[in-house]
Amino acid sequence: APSTAKTQTVQPKPRHQLKRLVLVEDNIDASKMLAFLLEDSGYEVSIAHDGLQGLEMIRSLHPDAAIVDVGLPGLNGYDLARAIREEQPLGEMYLIALTGYGQASDRKEALEAGFDEHLVKPIDPESLYQLLSHRTTDSNIAPRENIELQGPHFTTKRPSSNQTKNSNLKH
Repeated sequence: APSTAKTQTVQPKPRHQLKRLVLVEDNIDASKMLAFLLEDSGYEVSIAHDGLQGLEMIRSLHPDAAIVDVGLPGLNGYDLARAIREEQPLGEMYLIALTGYGQASDRKEALEAGFDEHLVKPIDPESLYQLLSHRTTDSNIAPRENIELQGPHFTTKRPSSNQTKNSNLKH
């Protein structure tokens, strides 16, 4: 007989969505916890603890997505995103910024650096699962211009590809 004492949320299992992830986070405990949650939901997660290590890991592993803290030692997350976008245009790899800063200017800076999404710590696992489950590994699918999800952990709009390319020239 089914238990009615507690309802449990079921995380989406990746089907044709993203599967291989790189997590770049310098807080070792936070990275282990997030990796555990993602692996428990069926994702393959590789962890780097600084920006340079993260950049090399992304280059060598070619993950479907990377979740990158912006305040990293060695190479910050914005510079990591810019380096990746010089090699892989928007839409080829899903880049998610992870930060403690949630002002509109912080979101704008992350998107201009080349991130597809901007999440504010502490991360809500359900919000992250939603983002990952809505994105596929098909590189022919253009990046979304607007996110339909609601809440303080989401960026509602991203700049056009031309705005992003122009802002990268300034840095």
